[in-house]
Amino acid sequence: MLIAACIVMMGLAWPLWIMLSSNDRAITDRGPIASSKSLGGPRMLDNPHDRAVARRLSDGSTVTLDAKSQVRFAFTSKARDIWLDGGRARFSVAHDGRSFIVHAGGGTVTATGTLFDISLNRDGMVQVALIEGSVDVQPIAAASTMPRKLMAGNMIGFGPKAAASPITALDRIQARWIGGMQEFDGAPLSQIVAAANLYGSRPIIVQGDDLRSMPVSGRFRLDTPERLAVNLARILDLSVARNEAGALILHR
Repeated sequence: MLIAACIVMMGLAWPLWIMLSSNDRAITDRGPIASSKSLGGPRMLDNPHDRAVARRLSDGSTVTLDAKSQVRFAFTSKARDIWLDGGRARFSVAHDGRSFIVHAGGGTVTATGTLFDISLNRDGMVQVALIEGSVDVQPIAAASTMPRKLMAGNMIGFGPKAAASPITALDRIQARWIGGMQEFDGAPLSQIVAAANLYGSRPIIVQGDDLRSMPVSGRFRLDTPERLAVNLARILDLSVARNEAGALILHR
């Protein structure tokens, strides 16, 4: 049985760029991202926090890292290279004449000046969502073919052994992840909880295989896991409790 849930957000009908710009400004100056540089290697940005954090790069571009995400970057006089090692990031690329290349899952996304999201999951699957401008997407599985041109308002995915998926329209709710909002369509409850656990120091635990595999649809704020657990319990007619370690337990 598919259980649907919907959280209505004020301002949902606002233009996409207004929503995204205000979210970007809200988090740009929140706390430092851990950074390091190995000898002779690219510089690393790592976000260990339980919220999205932004950092302005030396070329004027901005990278916004989701919780538990990491990138490396190396800029030369001819090119700007970024490696997304895991998680999700938003890139607001400054125009300076050099190409801006994001490497993820063995493929590349090339831009000059634009605004786009890239996510890389543990299976090596990559999703690219373009908010402004255009980018060239080159999956590793299709390295011998011409790159796919992605225009604003569209998204595309690819994997380490798969060519790019068909281009689809950008989901503006999905693009609001910086504000903690995410939409799911028939996703197992375990997937929603795993996404929310990126943002909390004390995890949500789903008790029972039947509950973990339960399909759920709806729009949820993931950056407040305790509130999410209470809402899921109410929507799905479950109970929520804490164990001795402080974790939130969803159970029948």
